[in-house]
Amino acid sequence: MIQFTPVVVPYVTAFVISVVLFIALWRHRDRRGAKGFLLDVSGLVLLSATVSLQLLSTSERWTVFWWNWRFAAVSLMAIGYFLMALEYTNREEYITYRRGAALFVVPVVTQVFAWTNDQHGLLYEYSISPAGYFVPEFGILYWVYAIPLLTIVGIGMVNLVRLFLSMPDFKLQAGVPAVTIAIVLLGLCVWWLGIIPFDTLALTS
Repeated sequence: MIQFTPVVVPYVTAFVISVVLFIALWRHRDRRGAKGFLLDVSGLVLLSATVSLQLLSTSERWTVFWWNWRFAAVSLMAIGYFLMALEYTNREEYITYRRGAALFVVPVVTQVFAWTNDQHGLLYEYSISPAGYFVPEFGILYWVYAIPLLTIVGIGMVNLVRLFLSMPDFKLQAGVPAVTIAIVLLGLCVWWLGIIPFDTLALTS
């Protein structure tokens, strides 16, 4: 069962925009940084879709089901951003199949814990607010998952800032993704601190 709520409108809009962006990027997938950006936007498509379905759901079971997909979506976004930043700043030599596979170890293991979380509660606990929002309370395994992703995003951001400072001709190309990720991280912090009751990551990315 689903029930419309006005809160879902921005997320549905984000889904449509991210799908259009993915299609545009796919047409230019041979350009520098495009492959990582495609992975990033793939995560954004998945995130905005699952958050929309989560908000529309009237069943607690389905709300948790759609929430669990968030871990996969955010992992794709973080890894994609990292790979895009390395490629765009001419550090492709650091991108190997072995290192690429290593990037997915924590996300894959976390996804397993997400689907079994009701048995151990190590990743998160949750409650449903009076307004119907899913309110997570993060466990230790959530931070084991989040900190490595924040680290690679930070590395990507540092590389883009260095490019911004060292090559004036690339200020716009390097500055936009660096500022964008800073806004994303700010939105995450606001959500983590409980200042707002719902996840804004799909809206700030």
